[in-house]
Amino acid sequence: MLFDQLGNQHGRSGVLHALGNIAYHQEEYEKAEGFYRESLALSEQLGHQRECALTLGQLGSLAEKKEDYHEALACMAQALMIFRSLQVPERQTMLDQITKLRVAMGEDTFTALARGNRRTGPVGSADIGRSSTASSVLDDLFASTNSC
Repeated sequence: MLFDQLGNQHGRSGVLHALGNIAYHQEEYEKAEGFYRESLALSEQLGHQRECALTLGQLGSLAEKKEDYHEALACMAQALMIFRSLQVPERQTMLDQITKLRVAMGEDTFTALARGNRRTGPVGSADIGRSSTASSVLDDLFASTNSC
């Protein structure tokens, strides 16, 4: 890749994420996952938290497509946690995605998975330095949405 030759790892991470999006929209989910995971690893290495969260959100959407709800929820919760700590507008978008996931999987399944979800991130993802866990973010989500 040209970015490798130029030493631009941030650009490489962005291109990998974009390639993941293209593969996702072409329903080539295995390819998309590979691109997203490579982008995530590089973003983690570079310490780019926002990019990590964006990619985690995409991995969550991909897991939801595969009906792997535990993985979808773990990825989305971690993305939400990062967006919340950064205080960026994407936080609301991720809350909306989690709400849609909650509807898609049904309340009982969502509750069981959310209460049992103690992973700090998706399989193969390093802890990117957050002090709270994804489950504490989900506890906050429950507190704010239980009236729905």
